[in-house]
Amino acid sequence: MRMERRFLCALLTGVLAAPVCPANPNLEGQTERPLRYRPEGTDFVIENGAEWFNRPLYGGNTAFRVDAGDKPEFSLYLPGHGGNLRFGIKTATTAKWLFDADKVVARYRPGSMVYEIHDSLLGRTTLEVTALPLTTAQGLVVRAELRGPARPMELVWACGGANGEKGQRGGDIGCEREPVGRFFQLKPDDCRGNTFEMRADGFTMRSKPGTMVGIVPPDSKLAVGDAANWAALPELLASAGKPTELPVVVGQTVLRSGQPLQFVLQRAPRLEHRGPELFEETERHRRTVAEKIVVETPDPFINAAASALCVAADGVWDEHEGAFMHGAVAWRNKLLGWRGPYAGDALGWHDRMRRHLTYWAGRQNTNAIAAALPPADPTANLSRNEP
Repeated sequence: MRMERRFLCALLTGVLAAPVCPANPNLEGQTERPLRYRPEGTDFVIENGAEWFNRPLYGGNTAFRVDAGDKPEFSLYLPGHGGNLRFGIKTATTAKWLFDADKVVARYRPGSMVYEIHDSLLGRTTLEVTALPLTTAQGLVVRAELRGPARPMELVWACGGANGEKGQRGGDIGCEREPVGRFFQLKPDDCRGNTFEMRADGFTMRSKPGTMVGIVPPDSKLAVGDAANWAALPELLASAGKPTELPVVVGQTVLRSGQPLQFVLQRAPRLEHRGPELFEETERHRRTVAEKIVVETPDPFINAAASALCVAADGVWDEHEGAFMHGAVAWRNKLLGWRGPYAGDALGWHDRMRRHLTYWAGRQNTNAIAAALPPADPTANLSRNEP
């Protein structure tokens, strides 16, 4: 497609060799890129990766999503930026965010993210953090668990920064004014106008794009901190309880080996069931989707890609619209003629296919063919005519 566009550009200008439209063919020696992710079973794995928010987690077959990445921090899209959630560890003498740990192994397990955290503060213990988008609500469930002998420490988390920013293409990778790793970072001023209400089991965050409900482990300590200190965990903890116009919620709870902690962050109204069964139910649903097609070949990349494709196919289905959308992130619109609907047939989603095709059947133009077709639209660079 790239070559076709450049060749057409040259033809239209009348100068095939014009320097403004240079030919750039995919020749040997011009396509090599470093391989960053490796397949392990159905997982795509990276160690100490540098990317933020480059892995969408789709939930509930709506436009809501959670953007995760190589770094263990989560950005919510409602649509519109619905805030960030990050985690850290704290001992008696120091504290650090998990993305600053000595070693972070990130696994995209299709439909979820699993992080293995190794750090000098943890000693011989590994902290595993698993994030899953909810299926029966718009939200995220996170489980954190220590594996191995544990020294006294606390798990710390912070949440805030819902400003409703949508960008030009809904936060599509490579299509915003800056990389999504910066675009969805919490800036202190994003927190202006957010308000927090503490409850015995969590908090409620109200903002322009929506109301979010947080449910935290029992015996957690919650306070409002100053987002001006978002980057530095010790300073953020020190700001807790002090007056601020840039509020974020900060929480702490004791970490014990073999005792998982569960966090839920979802759009209001909150789910009625919020115990450990919520994580297990969500994980079972993830596996059901990811294992619609299981592939075993000599190529580990193909084996892993099959599960990821199943999850991506589920992501472009919109339950409210009753149709396969053009995209799950950008261009999340109903457009006839795109490839997404193939998935309904390939994966056996016959009810979805019936609803999709019934919708488009009702959109047929049954009028007589016009004597003259409308010309290409100059506002679309002559590529189509929207009417």
